[in-house]
Amino acid sequence: VNSNIYATHNSGGVSETASFNRYVNYAQVSPFVQDVVIAHLPTIDLASLDRRLIGTPLLWDADGSAAGLNRHEPGFETAHEVGRVDAHPGLSLPLHLGGFDVRPEVAVRETYYTKSQAPTAVLDPDTGTYVPVYRSASLDRKDLEAGVELRAPVMERDFTPGWLTHHFDRALRHTIEPEAHYQFVSGIDNFRNILRFDPTDLASDTNEIE
Repeated sequence: VNSNIYATHNSGGVSETASFNRYVNYAQVSPFVQDVVIAHLPTIDLASLDRRLIGTPLLWDADGSAAGLNRHEPGFETAHEVGRVDAHPGLSLPLHLGGFDVRPEVAVRETYYTKSQAPTAVLDPDTGTYVPVYRSASLDRKDLEAGVELRAPVMERDFTPGWLTHHFDRALRHTIEPEAHYQFVSGIDNFRNILRFDPTDLASDTNEIE
């Protein structure tokens, strides 16, 4: 059961959203049915479109949020409200090289939590499952991000089968749009101490190409 109330304001390339969210999943824990609840009470999100950095060819953007969070499940429960503040600014440089679009980018991210969890889980004797160990200690997560996106010229071809042109006066167009993306994230050395509520908490070191 997912309950969500939100209000969004968009102006000048900046989006501001305030939301209240409560997610409930009912789990069978013999001999009882118990619920898993994750609540955002509330969340404030800010996001901006790319903007030109004055006097340079660089673009900048920034995302951020502030949230009061709560989670409980069989054998585990956080405080009534765990605070989280997340800031994620970045710079990019769009380049056009002989029909190819290249976009290198760098970013930093910092997320502050008022609470955390122990790096290892423990076995809950009542449920027979491993659950996190809640801690009242605060936690600060930082990372450095870099990446590059490459888009090759689009290749296309039109096909004109006789039945299609005869009955509908139309053609079929097939396009191939090659792109590659490399991403590097470094600096997150406390992943196991981070409480999990939503995708914001899943940031981790990576070195990948797609």
